[in-house]
Amino acid sequence: MKMKYEMSSLVVGGHMTETDVTVGDPRMIIHHLVKSVYQFAKITMVQEYASNARDANVESGNSHIPIEIRVPNNLEPNLVISDHGIGISPSRMHNIFVRIGNSTKRDDNKTDGAFGIGSKIALAYCDQFTVKTIVKEDGNLVRRMYAVVKRDDFSIKLMELGEAHIINSLDDPSEQHTGTSITIPIKNQDIADVRKAVIEKTEFWDVRPTITGANANEV
Repeated sequence: MKMKYEMSSLVVGGHMTETDVTVGDPRMIIHHLVKSVYQFAKITMVQEYASNARDANVESGNSHIPIEIRVPNNLEPNLVISDHGIGISPSRMHNIFVRIGNSTKRDDNKTDGAFGIGSKIALAYCDQFTVKTIVKEDGNLVRRMYAVVKRDDFSIKLMELGEAHIINSLDDPSEQHTGTSITIPIKNQDIADVRKAVIEKTEFWDVRPTITGANANEV
């Protein structure tokens, strides 16, 4: 979504002056953005990451392919949202998941979001989530794993957990194509709410997600 910005100026004694706004402690900004602004984090994060996954499919020309959502259950209490996008390069990972104010969608009218805040929304619910992304480099598929961690001082750390070239992905269909998966640990008492949110937030999509992790009568 394209955003338009206007610069405000102050006229003093017939002369126009301008002053840049700076951030003294970005950790406090992060704290308020991911903790205070989002009061309904478990619902908002479903909407945010599902929309991001759909946008990734659009960006890669795969808008006709459903995103995949594995809802949490008592045996596997993780929410996993996956797309068929182009994957995320290491430099783009830092721009998306570490920096506030950077967004890949600011100049795009086909996708939602413009402030680079939503990618961190899971940190309003938990202290850590993981990202698996597969990109094509020199004709080969490369898988990278990351952890996005919120520290006690409200700083955000991106930790690379591993990198591998995919030689044989037949055992895991999700690794036969580029794309990204977000995995968020869900508290047992929130499992039902998260599963309900998955249905409600994607119910009217033109291309509805493929949902796994529960029986049909459970979602």
